[in-house]
Amino acid sequence: MIEIFELEYTKAQLAKVPDEERTFFLVMTSLANDVQMLNKQMQTSIREESDIKVVQHGAHAMAMLNLRMLAGRLYEGWKTHKAHYPHISSLYDKDLKADAKSALAELEAYFEPKQIEGQPKPRRALLAMVRDKIGFHADFKMTASAFNECKDDAIMGEYICLTMGNTLYFSTEMVHLEVVAKIENSSSDDAASLMALMDHSRDVTRLFNTFVYGFAAIFLRRHFPKKVKKLRRRRVDLPSQPKLRDLRFPFFTELE
Repeated sequence: MIEIFELEYTKAQLAKVPDEERTFFLVMTSLANDVQMLNKQMQTSIREESDIKVVQHGAHAMAMLNLRMLAGRLYEGWKTHKAHYPHISSLYDKDLKADAKSALAELEAYFEPKQIEGQPKPRRALLAMVRDKIGFHADFKMTASAFNECKDDAIMGEYICLTMGNTLYFSTEMVHLEVVAKIENSSSDDAASLMALMDHSRDVTRLFNTFVYGFAAIFLRRHFPKKVKKLRRRRVDLPSQPKLRDLRFPFFTELE
């Protein structure tokens, strides 16, 4: 059973919150929702356990899409934080719990590493580069370069179905993997580059969640203190929900 606690207010009540705080709250919680959904979709797609090659390739494509989108959303979350949180930080920093403050410091170190004197300039974060190259944008030059890097005997091809919904163009998925491998300076022959992207996404998701959850708790206590105090009375029990580990999100589906 999952316990959900409902905190309800009207648009008019939320409109009383100062613009900068309200908009930051809405943007960051929107990003947080997206991150949760993309993570669940990625986990349920990569979990496909089939001996059929085309099904495995479909699972790979689904997982890679969610990872690419996740990288982009996490990076956008960091950019939003950097651009807008400083304007309201004096209202929130003093009440942020230690884990949320630590998460912010780790996010800073990840996305904007400091250059150490005498050392080469730090590379951009993997998630930032994935976002720019194959996340939200189609990088024409990177795609062409990644294709040229693929070995001549690399297996490519497409899976054609009478319906578009079950047609999978797999050559481009191999190129996506090569792009990540180029960014990571690894080999697309094994799962190293994909695992690196999954690891970075998982770790940054944890940090992002920790900050947003901590910030949102303070925001709601600041502006809806009476409703927060009554939260325990607004419990909704969700029985018989599916376990995440049991779910599968395949590419190929019956359309009727």
